[in-house]
Amino acid sequence: MEKGYQERAAAQSYMAFLDSANGRIQQQIIFDAISELFPKTDGTAILDAAGGIGWLAAKLKTGGNRIYACDFSRTLIAAGQRRFPAVEFSHCDLTGPLPYPDGFFDAAILNMAAPDIAELSAALKNLAAKIKMGGRLVMTVPNPYLTYPVAVWKRSIADAILGRKPRLRFNRVYPAKKNIVREFNGKKISSHFYTLDDYLAAARQAGVSLFNMRKLKSQTDSGRFDLSYQMFRYPLILLMEFRK
Repeated sequence: MEKGYQERAAAQSYMAFLDSANGRIQQQIIFDAISELFPKTDGTAILDAAGGIGWLAAKLKTGGNRIYACDFSRTLIAAGQRRFPAVEFSHCDLTGPLPYPDGFFDAAILNMAAPDIAELSAALKNLAAKIKMGGRLVMTVPNPYLTYPVAVWKRSIADAILGRKPRLRFNRVYPAKKNIVREFNGKKISSHFYTLDDYLAAARQAGVSLFNMRKLKSQTDSGRFDLSYQMFRYPLILLMEFRK
């Protein structure tokens, strides 16, 4: 993750989410989608940028790819080195110089970290510079049409009395401010709201072109109000694949 998780409490909250039932559901949905883009090979070089503890890097590494991971949070890097010693970690600020040669990677992945980056265009430009010509930049992001602050899960008093699950409610006014504070696993995190147009504009400025976009949903419903239940009904995550 990026700078919002440099504080130990925020980093620990993020790791607690990964270890929770919802965290495991999200990881599986994202990995299933991303792993389709990177079949088993004998050496595809992939950067898991702002990858937190490197859980995605560790999973992709088992496919025979050459995997590198970087993050701004030293707390998350230290935890990742303990959990996934086979992953090569580096400390980096995506908006500054990156510790890799230009054109080194076949692909870079920015997984659910874009809202944590204030200077998104600069970060994507820096990542694009490290990708080979013809290489890929893959991003997963909260669906800006279906997630906070555009939409929130709420349950009315009547719903609670009748035992109904919360429903996704949409705000009438589209948010104008980019700087937001969102709650993540019980911890308030400074973040940024980007529209789909914002993501696409930042990618164009970075010199990469949209090749494919998918809406990610759960293939399994749930009787509980968990992420499987929510994502079975709504594609709460977008996957965008860009080519350089």
